[in-house]
Amino acid sequence: MNHAPSRSAIDVIVHTGDAEWWQIVAALGPLVVLLVAAIGWFAQRRPTVADAVAFDAETIPASQSAWWSRARWALEASLDDDPAKREVGLAALELLNTSSISGKEETLIIAEAWRGPLRDRTATRVLADKNSFGEGNRQDRTRPEERVIVRAARLRLSTDRKQGIESPSWVKEIAKRPLDPKVSP
Repeated sequence: MNHAPSRSAIDVIVHTGDAEWWQIVAALGPLVVLLVAAIGWFAQRRPTVADAVAFDAETIPASQSAWWSRARWALEASLDDDPAKREVGLAALELLNTSSISGKEETLIIAEAWRGPLRDRTATRVLADKNSFGEGNRQDRTRPEERVIVRAARLRLSTDRKQGIESPSWVKEIAKRPLDPKVSP
């Protein structure tokens, strides 16, 4: 006895017309599933904003953590009621802005410190006037509030330079003013 399967003919039908929409969607189904899976995988691997904002000592290098603690102190000092402390805070921020750790976002944060002292255009006009803050007037040159404005102008030059922005000429003039008659800016 021969148990071989019997041969039968298979009819093949070829359609020459356009495919229906549902046939196209059904044919692309596996490709869509792979695409959605790939997007999900990449989204899961990408760090979130919460990850970037979390200042965890284990995820931030020690130098960057130290930079941020100094920047925080300097920002707080730049807002203090004591003009001498504000001046030191602005000078510290200018130095911190030159650090390699300070990137675009850090520079934008630091730039907020000069806005307050330079916002009052009356104060900046007084400083820009050579009669008020000139060579022969030592008492005006060392006034604490004026020193804060000069430091703020120097900080603005630093942040503008790092951002590739041209500083206004009145800010440049104020930044040139000496803080001490024996020391140049």
